[in-house]
Amino acid sequence: MSRSVRRLFLLLLSVPILVVGSALLYMWGMAALEGEPRGFWQSVEWAGETLSTTGYGADAGWKHPVMVLLVVVVQFVGVFLVFLIFPIYLIPFLEERFQTRLPQEAEKGLEGHAVIYRYGPAVETLLEELARAGVPTLVLEGEEAVARRLFDRGQRVVNRGLSDGALQAARLAGARALIANGKDDENAAFILAARQIGFRGPILALVEEPYHRRPMMLAGATSVFTPRHMLGAALAARASTRISPRVAGVQQLGRNLEVAEVKIHPKSPLAGQTLDEADVGARTGATVIGQWIGGELAVADGSGLKLEPGGILVAVGSHESIDRLQELVGAEVALRRSGAFVVGGGGEVGSKVAELLRAVG
Repeated sequence: MSRSVRRLFLLLLSVPILVVGSALLYMWGMAALEGEPRGFWQSVEWAGETLSTTGYGADAGWKHPVMVLLVVVVQFVGVFLVFLIFPIYLIPFLEERFQTRLPQEAEKGLEGHAVIYRYGPAVETLLEELARAGVPTLVLEGEEAVARRLFDRGQRVVNRGLSDGALQAARLAGARALIANGKDDENAAFILAARQIGFRGPILALVEEPYHRRPMMLAGATSVFTPRHMLGAALAARASTRISPRVAGVQQLGRNLEVAEVKIHPKSPLAGQTLDEADVGARTGATVIGQWIGGELAVADGSGLKLEPGGILVAVGSHESIDRLQELVGAEVALRRSGAFVVGGGGEVGSKVAELLRAVG
């Protein structure tokens, strides 16, 4: 039974109870406080009129303060009830009737697919890479709103929770791998359930806490990763050459040489030229050994390396030659290779970056 149907049944059950309860209170109040007894059906009529905000019929005045408060409370309950029925009960029920139903089971014949348990940022890029590689994917997502969003984007999805038979609906017999991306306790239950029903393929688990890696392996995971800590380590390595030196053999360059990174100004006259066309070596005395573009290092294995606007040149030379290279490419300030690091944010990733940077001094 869907959530909207359950809500509708709850509404149909609660309204009569509310009407009868209000009627009984009204009967007691009129008899004990006002001295004007009312019958059951007269009281039900009053409760229905009051809760539906349509009027009061013959009863329109009360003298006892407790009776007045009772009537006022029932009036406010009726007003709130009208405003709650539509957004909480009727609108979701009608939306569910007219919306396309979310799949409850993977289509027949699906094989060689990767099953991903719970959608999130950690697997968003993975889904894109698998799609480019031609590998079919199936997301098991228990939250209807998330499943609806994925379904509207064309992603194959099954809207079931683990306790609702999601694994049985995923056609694990033909799956090539499972990826657990829920909370750590959910991932453990997912892995155990998959192994119990006979899945023998690889299971990859993404965990939030590093000390949960071992329990995940014991539960049956083939490999366990901590994406946030891996991201933190990658950022720290990108920031400090002590963690991951960017130029091999930099220690043997000699006392009069240095390695520097110089950013190419977007309006530099050299932007778009090759090293041969710009004649960087002859004009500056520095040797360009590579260029960082979008986080990837393009090695200058010849003179055909194109100087990209905004790219970061990795150059070797004396202090004077590096200064000349900086002036040539139009960089305002050379990128510093010493000094303090500023880590924006103290979350899990930022804390890991700070921890690694402190560890290397």
